[in-house]
Amino acid sequence: MLIRADNYQDLETEFEVNGCGARQTLDFALVPGWSDIAIDSVPRGARVMVNGKSAGSTPLTIELPAGEHELVLTAERFKPWRDLVVVKANQPRKLETVQLQAADGSLTVRTNPAGANVMIGNSFAGRTPLELKLTAETQHLIHIYKAGYEKANRQVKLISEESKTLTIALKPKLGVINFVVEPHGAEIFVDGKSRGPVPRQMRLVAVEHQIEIKKMGYQSYRTGITPRPGFPQEIRITLTNPSSAKKSPAKIIKAKNGYELKLVRPSGFTMGSSRREQGRRSNETLRKVNLQRPFYIGIREVTNKEFKQFSAGHNSGKFKTYRLNRPELPVVGVTWEQAALFCNWLSAREALPPVYILKGGKLAAADPVGTGYRLPTEAEWEFCTRFNKNKVNLKYPWGNKFPPGPKSGNFADESARDLLSSYLVAYNDGYPVMAPPAKFKTNPLGLYDLGGNAAEWCHDYYSIYPYDSQKVYKDPMGPEEGKHHIIRGSSWRQSSISVLRSSYRDYSDSNGWIWGFGWRGIWNRLQESEDRGHSISDLGLRILDCKCMAHRAKRIAFESQRTDKEMFSKKLIAVLAALIFISNAPLAMGKRVDAPTTDKQLSDYSTFGAVKRESIILAQNDSSTSEDKEKTTSGSETNGSGSESESTEDDKNKSSDAKSKPLKPFVPSEKIPGDQAVDFPVDI
Repeated sequence: MLIRADNYQDLETEFEVNGCGARQTLDFALVPGWSDIAIDSVPRGARVMVNGKSAGSTPLTIELPAGEHELVLTAERFKPWRDLVVVKANQPRKLETVQLQAADGSLTVRTNPAGANVMIGNSFAGRTPLELKLTAETQHLIHIYKAGYEKANRQVKLISEESKTLTIALKPKLGVINFVVEPHGAEIFVDGKSRGPVPRQMRLVAVEHQIEIKKMGYQSYRTGITPRPGFPQEIRITLTNPSSAKKSPAKIIKAKNGYELKLVRPSGFTMGSSRREQGRRSNETLRKVNLQRPFYIGIREVTNKEFKQFSAGHNSGKFKTYRLNRPELPVVGVTWEQAALFCNWLSAREALPPVYILKGGKLAAADPVGTGYRLPTEAEWEFCTRFNKNKVNLKYPWGNKFPPGPKSGNFADESARDLLSSYLVAYNDGYPVMAPPAKFKTNPLGLYDLGGNAAEWCHDYYSIYPYDSQKVYKDPMGPEEGKHHIIRGSSWRQSSISVLRSSYRDYSDSNGWIWGFGWRGIWNRLQESEDRGHSISDLGLRILDCKCMAHRAKRIAFESQRTDKEMFSKKLIAVLAALIFISNAPLAMGKRVDAPTTDKQLSDYSTFGAVKRESIILAQNDSSTSEDKEKTTSGSETNGSGSESESTEDDKNKSSDAKSKPLKPFVPSEKIPGDQAVDFPVDI
């Protein structure tokens, strides 16, 4: 038998019927299916909601059926209270008294000027203007600060549901800037807003400001300055008209083959690594370096396609089944000499003097280095790799933490796990071997692949420098002699902390076939425009002068038929001396020194004793028959080591009956190890 009644538990039982018409009476006590729940609150009178329905106000005792019920207590100017109550049948329960919390207050913070940082206690809350919800009946300490202004502190206490606005005028920290500007009548702009004529003195808030001074018909002057309270500063300038103003060098230039280079204005920094740095090697001694010479450096590594314009037969090889000789990949498998001769080839295409010449049978840098293309010095390479905005302190090419983040570079990674025994776990750059240049993030200077992809040749001979805390190396070019050349940076095959660091340095014997090393180029041309006082337009003019002198040399050759040998030789020597002088003569008091004219000056320069370079050989253009070839005189000079260059028998046979074919200067062929001889004609 089953007995069921509302609000009671079901009763199921069995009974026996006596029969024989006997009347039977059965009594059953049903168990309640509910319980009494007592609810109270502070303050009392809070409205009680059960499962979304109003049930009365506290204090309250309510019958609730067994099961889960949502209780909500609300009161004016107090935060709602919510809880889930489990009711068991026939088990009355008194809940703990609910302590209602006062509702939050609302605080609006405004500052003049806006944009100030607001902190509540030790927690950052936002920037003004700002609306905040604050716990009522509690004292809050508010800190307000903005760069260039004094810090402001306020204590605030709100009652429940109170709305309040706090307005604070920040007191500026001012610094004095004095102006001395010529000519008078110029207009000054501060942070893009005109302040009228340039005053003698201006008080500005102690944050960085962009200053621009303009005057009709003159070149505008722009600078950034941060005033310092208590330390007056001065801007003293003379505006120049556009016709006399020097042109700023381009930030990015292209070589004749399309290779892009970026302007870098370096500074002083410390090379090497501390003994405490993880992965440090013993050849990374700390040394102070002061780089004063601006330079252009390749934005990316040289590709196979670009190198094959110079050496068509080069092959970068392959790694297992992966071809490394694809046109878009960085060129590898090159010796240092091949890399240096490629730089000479770039120089020759722009009629620039070659940086690398033969000295004692070895390819080495000329002295002075000059303005042609070359490999970056170790110091220049490390500066570019470690540069980080206003500091030079990056531990790794991508930052200061290991392992590298996504898209940091091409290293030994998960994609190369089947090719290499050691790789970076949980890093995947998507390239099992070499990657095309510029596929990953640039560094802060805008340069690609200074870490990973291909390790890079540098200009310097390898050496270990002794530690000297007092010595400062100014624009170091490395030792004058050595056996090995520096290699910097990691490659796609490497993954260790030691090799991936910015200060890692290694070397290699450049006489063999070097697999896995590439390079990027550097252009020295800015050295002429800044260190010697020339503008970029001066450089163009100097090259133009060289062209004019070359035409004059041709004209003298034509005139040799109707002039005596002595006069011809003297004129030819004068032209050659002037050519060398234009490229290498120093400046006196900021002005270009005139080319030699007197007999004594010609005599001095006829031996080329003032310039340390290899012999200049004048050769005629090739003709179809050997009978048409002309033999011309080649001057010999004393090189930097004191030995004299040799003249061939053809050079000694002066031709007094020169034909009408023009003379064409060229740089002598250099033998590339394991390759064919390559000529570098200087097309001027």
